[in-house]
Amino acid sequence: MSQDATPVQPEAKSHRDLMMAKQNGCAVDDFQLFLWRREEELIRSAIAYPQQYVNCGIEADNFEAPMHRAAWQAFESLNSAFPGAEALDGGSVVSQMLTLAPTVAAGAMNWMLSLLSELPVNPEVGLEHVVRDLFYHARLRNWSSVQRRYFQKIGKDTNLAELQASIVSVSRDAVYAYDGEGKVSPPLVELGWDARDRDKVSVVKTGIEAIDRAAGGGHGRGELLVWGGGTSHGKSFAMQRILRNQAMLGQSALYISCEDSVELMQCRMLADYSGNLAPKEIRMRTADPDVVEAAFEKMRAELGHRVTVVEHKKPSVSQVCNLVRYYRYARKVDLVIVDYLQAVNDDNPSGQKTMDTANVISKLKKCFTECKVAGVVLTQYARNEYREGEEPSINAAKYAGDIENEAEVLVYMWKDKDDQLRVKLPKVKWSHAKSLRYKIPVNTITGCHGEWQEDFDS
Repeated sequence: MSQDATPVQPEAKSHRDLMMAKQNGCAVDDFQLFLWRREEELIRSAIAYPQQYVNCGIEADNFEAPMHRAAWQAFESLNSAFPGAEALDGGSVVSQMLTLAPTVAAGAMNWMLSLLSELPVNPEVGLEHVVRDLFYHARLRNWSSVQRRYFQKIGKDTNLAELQASIVSVSRDAVYAYDGEGKVSPPLVELGWDARDRDKVSVVKTGIEAIDRAAGGGHGRGELLVWGGGTSHGKSFAMQRILRNQAMLGQSALYISCEDSVELMQCRMLADYSGNLAPKEIRMRTADPDVVEAAFEKMRAELGHRVTVVEHKKPSVSQVCNLVRYYRYARKVDLVIVDYLQAVNDDNPSGQKTMDTANVISKLKKCFTECKVAGVVLTQYARNEYREGEEPSINAAKYAGDIENEAEVLVYMWKDKDDQLRVKLPKVKWSHAKSLRYKIPVNTITGCHGEWQEDFDS
């Protein structure tokens, strides 16, 4: 072979094989390279988030690369053997591949290590784009095979009219054989109803009776509660109370802090559990260490692994949504708190804050709906809509956008001229909002909130 000759591409079984062939100077079809990369993206995402892909409609035959087909067969087998698994282990997938397709899966461990060296695609992208691509290209492959099979039959004595009719009939089945983008929903009564499975309850209790009662028993999964407050009005302390309530109710919660540190949130929690220490004392390490350690043990016993606090300064809305998706399936969180709205950036900011905030709140709500979590988003008050010491209007939220229409529940808190912390629910689904007004007692040392009391003064 001459020095200028293009090396012959060895038989490829995966996207990794194509990449190695290309690096070695072999001619590789760029479209095939792209398609096989998409297949690997889907497998990587499915290993990280298996529950998202259980009923996506994809089958092993939808994959073109032999290694990828074997991997999806292993994925389906492991999902059947371990239903409800939060994530799959790459080694287990390889072991199952070697069991189901030993010849094809030779070298699968090196392929898997390469596959898992990159971060997984989030399930929203996987389901909306990658899965759709695979269905589309699987239909094209099936249609091409029909064409090849029938065109080989064309000869001198072929009845072209009959051949055309046969092609149309068979190709219709071939094209729609992979039409799995959406399954037909059964009649309502066939969905059944389990009156004893409390895990299927469609609401998440906040533990604050006034809110749960007004919201029809709890905050709905996929719904949005917007909690407004001014500077130093105690929004974070209110969220701390909700986090404790989640643990006591046997539910799991995620708190995404876009401004305060995890350490500060922990100090507020420890102050609450101590009953008589200020968060500042705990943070500066000037408090009695024995009291702090006792408070920490109380916190550990009550919260367990049910409360997760994540610090992410000035994130984009997509980054927040990715955190929600990850912890929904990694920790099975029921309730998500985002603190706070104005610190979250739109993915493609327009420079118009009101429009960008409307986009952010819309995307967050869509994410809560997809993940079936109850969403709580904190918001600040706008200076031109709120005066310190006075009751906020429904339009007080900073860069409110369409917030009053997107939210199912609005909770607004403020301090009056006597420094009394008050709260109202100007929008709820199940009650007359004008009558939902409360006072919140505050521990002057810890800053923590007590039980809400009905406000008969207003």
